Amino acid sequence: MMMTCITSTSYSLNLNGASFGYFKGRRGLRQGDPISPLVFCICMEYLSRVLMYATDKWYFRYHPLCKGLKLTHLLFAEDLLMFCKGDTQSIMLLLRALATFSATSGLRVNDAKSEVVFNGVTAV
Repeated sequence: MMMTCITSTSYSLNLNGASFGYFKGRRGLRQGDPISPLVFCICMEYLSRVLMYATDKWYFRYHPLCKGLKLTHLLFAEDLLMFCKGDTQSIMLLLRALATFSATSGLRVNDAKSEVVFNGVTAV
């Protein structure tokens, strides 16, 4: 149902109070589209569930300051912060979760705008 809303758009021009014809949208959602925030929330809910599933493994280790809350990630607007202990298995679980999300949704991490921080030390 959501994809029907996104892929079957049509537009009409309104000049001086009169509507002129319809034309089909071709590229899906546009910036400022009223349904964009809802679609974003649905996508981020899916990402949260993928991360929850991935971190439910016995070998996942929480960041020491996040263990009590079982906190693995925070989302704010278009920013995502992910937390885990710096061991290889935990990091690989988070990366696999991101890969699953990317393969399913088509959304990708922008490497130019992303950084990884280990114990306060930024990795390039």
